[in-house]
Amino acid sequence: GEVMRTIEEIGKHAALLKWKRQFGPFEKCPVCYGLLSSCELCRGSGRVIQEDIDSWNNPITKMRREVKGE
Repeated sequence: GEVMRTIEEIGKHAALLKWKRQFGPFEKCPVCYGLLSSCELCRGSGRVIQEDIDSWNNPITKMRREVKGE
């Protein structure tokens, strides 16, 4: 039914993201440009995928980070 299809879609999306995080295409990290090994977004690699940048710039995610006091 509907739910199974949704779970499948989420699974495919997750698999795609995992693949992209390994192989790119990468963007330069907009937070630290690869200069901070403790960077939350790129973990010091300096490369991130667009999807991670998008979710990083998501207002809800931003609010959560501010609440944590980062």
